[in-house]
Amino acid sequence: MLQLNEMVIGTHNHMGFRFTIQVLEVIQVEFLIHMVNVKKARRRQNLMIKLLGPGCLGSSERLLPRSTL
Repeated sequence: MLQLNEMVIGTHNHMGFRFTIQVLEVIQVEFLIHMVNVKKARRRQNLMIKLLGPGCLGSSERLLPRSTL
């Protein structure tokens, strides 16, 4: 769930156009941050597997599914 900045909500004008553009920009930034976090998590997983072998993940840990992308 996205949390919109009060500043973005406060810039709403009667036409709604500027508000819509700013909301789309917020969504784009949130998505890019999410993708960076997914990439970092995958790198950590790959490093652990390389260092410790394929059986290194405990029962409470699991690999990120490809569908995360």
